[in-house]
Amino acid sequence: MNSFKKSNGSASAVVDRRAERATKPVGAPVTLLFQHKVFRGNYMIVGGILIVSYKSVSANVELKPGHPEPQARRVLFKLAATGELNRFAAISEH
Repeated sequence: MNSFKKSNGSASAVVDRRAERATKPVGAPVTLLFQHKVFRGNYMIVGGILIVSYKSVSANVELKPGHPEPQARRVLFKLAATGELNRFAAISEH
């Protein structure tokens, strides 16, 4: 018995979307509150490298085992702590 189910009427549509995600990585959001400033950046993983970006500033590190979001937040924290993000910061309302 075949347990494979088609999506949107075509199994090739699912494969095509997976191939597109593999060749065009999609960024995931990451937010950091640092010294009353909010930094909302993005991160993505390409070939075992974690790339974190905020506006025109980016940094990359080797991806470590575990969930990537806390790692991305640490990278964003380091960028904020060195002052590289100050010109883009938004003041927090909290």
